Amino acid sequence: MEEQNIITEVMRDNPEAYVHLMHRYGQQVFTFIARLVDNEQEAEELAQDTFIKAFRHIHMYDGGKASFSTWLLRIAYHETMNHFRHRKLPTVYLADVFTDGGRYIKEEENESFVMVEDEELEQGLSTGDHARIQCLKRCIELLSVEERSVLILYYFDNHPVQDIAHILGLKPTTLASRLYRIRRKLYDMIKNEMKKSKTL
Repeated sequence: MEEQNIITEVMRDNPEAYVHLMHRYGQQVFTFIARLVDNEQEAEELAQDTFIKAFRHIHMYDGGKASFSTWLLRIAYHETMNHFRHRKLPTVYLADVFTDGGRYIKEEENESFVMVEDEELEQGLSTGDHARIQCLKRCIELLSVEERSVLILYYFDNHPVQDIAHILGLKPTTLASRLYRIRRKLYDMIKNEMKKSKTL
């Protein structure tokens, strides 16, 4: 079934269409949430809440603004943020290793986005040094939920800036600036940690 046909069937309250969409996007939504929440059961519940909310508001989906998967992730992001605000839980746990080689986005005056590399960090990560990787994970865990969300969507899931901006409710230029600041913050944190441990 074509996606738009499935969405139409959801609007008609077709149970098979509900199941089809959950099968198609369920893992993507759960994986995103699970990278932010350190409890698998809570991640599953938030993923379910995401689909429940999406089905209830399916008539609000506008394919001209974003793909359906991007729209779903926007709901998942806000459900997760509300979860943290309501429960007042510590910010995020991230089990994945940050392996992008030190990339970050830089906003230029013409609003284009240029990829650059932090060579020192890239060299450290490429060695597979356990101490460096553990340092990186510790630093990531010190970031806020919002900051980690940006890193996950951009570096782990490889979403384009336009889609991430839609998910987070930001302008692309604002997102680019935020991503640059987060990347620099993380890089500085890692350098300080490395100096303290004398591993660089």
